[in-house]
Amino acid sequence: MSGLPGGTVTMLFSDIEGSTRLLSRMGDSYAEALDRHRTLLRAAWRQSMGRELGTEGDSFFVVFEGAGQAVGAALEAQQSLAAQTWPGHQRLSVRMGVHTGEPVRHGDGYVGMDVHRAARVAAAANGGQVVISDTTQRLVREDLDESVSVTDLGWHRLKDFAEPTHLYQLTAAGLSETFPPLRTLGISSALPAQPAPLLGRDGELRKLRRLLADGARLVTLTGVGGVGKSRLAVALAEERTADFPGGVYFVSLVDVSVAEDVWSAVRRTVGASGSSGSPRELVAQLVGRRLLLVLDNLEQISGADQVVNDLLTAIPGLVVVATSRRPLHLRVEHDHPVGFFGCRRTMRWRMSSSRRRCSCSVCMRGWFGPASS
Repeated sequence: MSGLPGGTVTMLFSDIEGSTRLLSRMGDSYAEALDRHRTLLRAAWRQSMGRELGTEGDSFFVVFEGAGQAVGAALEAQQSLAAQTWPGHQRLSVRMGVHTGEPVRHGDGYVGMDVHRAARVAAAANGGQVVISDTTQRLVREDLDESVSVTDLGWHRLKDFAEPTHLYQLTAAGLSETFPPLRTLGISSALPAQPAPLLGRDGELRKLRRLLADGARLVTLTGVGGVGKSRLAVALAEERTADFPGGVYFVSLVDVSVAEDVWSAVRRTVGASGSSGSPRELVAQLVGRRLLLVLDNLEQISGADQVVNDLLTAIPGLVVVATSRRPLHLRVEHDHPVGFFGCRRTMRWRMSSSRRRCSCSVCMRGWFGPASS
């Protein structure tokens, strides 16, 4: 194919969701539906000056010179498909993915990681859904029609890609806005599994939720060792995952003693790439994300307050929940003291020396502190 655009292009992949199941239900009429599907999509590609590079079965690979053209073609195609009545009153749903990059021209097509990323974005979508990468979203967001809505789907891990990809959903009039979760390797988050539900901290969780809802960017859970600060921090993070599309991460710092190693621990936990390992390199990869970090066990780290302050200053979308035996004394900090607690169900205690243990058959959670507390 002659005249293929070079440099930055926008790639669109599409295919019919559940085509094998659809074939079994439609029988011989599936061929008619497939032909009509191709006609509708090719009309949308032509209208937006798309270059059709590959068609195999029910899939398309189309390249556009501009991101706006690709987005317009995807929405036009989906609206045309949604308006159709299909044989046997079946539902033909097409998933689409759009990504902008700089693939390398090769023969009559393109090669490169951007081509593979575009294909992975499409594979993550559900039938009837248009998913676009952050690169495409940034190019088109100012020019989208008022009838087009953009939904932030968060940072997702795509197969064969080490770095997470920020994905968005496009919808327009006549198209569904609600879909199942994306078919990815998961939201880019990492929290430790907890062996049992958190009991007796409902009031504290409500207070902490209000702090985050009111815009707090640094909440430090303070108290003596073994009081349950880490468990409470994880419970809070688990509840707020949906509020942080950039990811929610638990960073264990129990073996860290110097500030430089805090940066390294954060880098490892969030899966940041790069060769220099510098704080600037890490910040560059996180600066556009809305994310939450649980920084666990800060009290023994010299200069921890400065690292936390630098992170919050450099990454506007960052919220930190820290655990420490003492506050960090930063201006933006909300100090939340965590104390020992008893069983809220029975308040029965078995005494042993100077310590107490819940004897409730529901809890049996272990030692909770001095009997006088």
